[in-house]
Amino acid sequence: MQNHIVAGLIAGTVSTVTLLCATSLVQAASPAPSQTVTIGNQTKNTVGTIADINQGDISCYLKLRDDAGKLFEESVSFDLCHNKLNGQRVRLTYAMSNVQARSCQGDPSCKKTDRIALVTAATVIGKAQTTITAAKQTSHCTAAETVVFSCQTGVKLMSVCASRNLTPATGYLQYRFGTAGQPLELMLPTGEIHPRKAAYGVNVAYAGGGAAWLRFSRGSHAYVVYSGIGRWGPNGATMEKRGLAVENNGKLIANLKCTGKSISELGPHWFTKAGYAPNDKEEFFLPD
Repeated sequence: MQNHIVAGLIAGTVSTVTLLCATSLVQAASPAPSQTVTIGNQTKNTVGTIADINQGDISCYLKLRDDAGKLFEESVSFDLCHNKLNGQRVRLTYAMSNVQARSCQGDPSCKKTDRIALVTAATVIGKAQTTITAAKQTSHCTAAETVVFSCQTGVKLMSVCASRNLTPATGYLQYRFGTAGQPLELMLPTGEIHPRKAAYGVNVAYAGGGAAWLRFSRGSHAYVVYSGIGRWGPNGATMEKRGLAVENNGKLIANLKCTGKSISELGPHWFTKAGYAPNDKEEFFLPD
């Protein structure tokens, strides 16, 4: 009888020890990382394999499959459209961002906005993880256009954009101004008009440098995008001038200088490509 009692006690002890060990293993196991995140009032997938990349009017769109094979779509920054992410399993990072409203249907002059959860970075999951993030917006031009000129002027971004099919007889040119990521404050002209009808421009060469400028007019006001290098510094030192001059009835009323780096194709080659011819009727002197 005593042997049965001892055997039962030993069996119970072993069972208890086994249960405690199993419980400890469960507690010690690391929880699987969450594959969703709540942003705004939406729950978003954070992990998926990219099946397709398409560019839209207000953002780029990714089609992905989650780990269960279910398709889902997310809006991403335009900068991520150009990366070769197809077929990659990625972890997505989101941020609430303002984009042009869908009701604008891609019209650059439309100022309506929607606030959405936008993918701002994609980390490729694998042996060597790499993160691709959205670059800082450097122009108001779309991926289908050429940046003729662009620079930051304080908190505002000023750009001159042209169609890629630009020739002396085809294509268009537009001046765009406003805060990066926000609806444009001004666009001239409002339609897609050839450069020679959209703005007067000229490239001037002289000793020690040269200059180029484009004047976009609306009523009594004009907006002159300029870039030049010359001996304008102290004691004739070489100095750059880049910015936006605002005129009213031919008089300078504001000079917004570029801050930081600028992007520019302004020069004799571009003016020839756009079909500009010399014109002495208009003149412009780069402001100090």
